[in-house]
Amino acid sequence: FQHFEYEVILYVRRIFMKYESVYVTPGGFSLYRSNILKILKGFDTKSLTEDIEIALRIQGLGYKIRSSLDAFVYTVPPQNLKGLIMQRVRWIRGGIRSRIKNKHLFDPEYGDFVFLGMCFDFIILIPIVIGIITPAVMYILNGPWMNSLGIQLSYLSSSHLAAIGIIISLLTIFWTIAVIKKMEERSEKGARIGWNVPGVILFIFGYGYIMVFAWLIAFFKEITFAEQSWETR
Repeated sequence: FQHFEYEVILYVRRIFMKYESVYVTPGGFSLYRSNILKILKGFDTKSLTEDIEIALRIQGLGYKIRSSLDAFVYTVPPQNLKGLIMQRVRWIRGGIRSRIKNKHLFDPEYGDFVFLGMCFDFIILIPIVIGIITPAVMYILNGPWMNSLGIQLSYLSSSHLAAIGIIISLLTIFWTIAVIKKMEERSEKGARIGWNVPGVILFIFGYGYIMVFAWLIAFFKEITFAEQSWETR
């Protein structure tokens, strides 16, 4: 499951490099020019996501960030669902705080980076939010109190929501297959990667719910000013 997630991230990063919008230097393994680190006065040791925070500052100076997509890097992923969610919560909180700290990068003069580097994580939340509130809105609009007012919104039926869900699922499946095939074509030996059927199914139908839950926890921690910590285990 997480192996395939990393493959998708690599594929997306290829797009971000094309538009000079890479906003994270992966903590697993990254190299920096020492003179740039001196200009930046090193990492922000208080940041929950130092790899995002320093990448934003590097972009702010006008330098380019590149990823070696053929490199082999080993990391220790979370060993259980709780650890996975808490790691994502840290990533989300750190990403939010890093963008607030570097809010000057929202200036249009930074071109594509504004949309991809600064706003992308929030833009992809739009369909997630719609998916969460749609059932509640449908319930309210189709509730008895609406009928008592003589208003009927029959076009907002459960079948419409089901149709939307099927379309989103099919698009996700096609996207998943396309990413796997593309990464296989670009792999050094053409190795078959990511075709662990249970993992792919879990990614397609479960990953979105995991991320929604992580975002909700992250937002709650932020608005309640919860203590920052590396909650990954």
